Amino acid sequence: MEKAKTKLKFRVAWQQDIPICLGTKPDYQWQELPWKQIEKDVYKLQKRIYRASFRGDVKVVRKLQKILIRSVPDA
Repeated sequence: MEKAKTKLKFRVAWQQDIPICLGTKPDYQWQELPWKQIEKDVYKLQKRIYRASFRGDVKVVRKLQKILIRSVPDA
């Protein structure tokens, strides 16, 4: 799983000349994601986080956690 930016499509409504964000819509479908590969990649990252934590390497743990929460699937 690569660290990538998701392309978002913003939905906006107008109310008395004020834009109101209704949310975002990602450019991929939930059902079409490669789930086996995602599970494999997440497991590998979790294992690396555990090993770094066991070593007491806090800097690496934080870096890997950031990668895990900010990553998006290649769709």
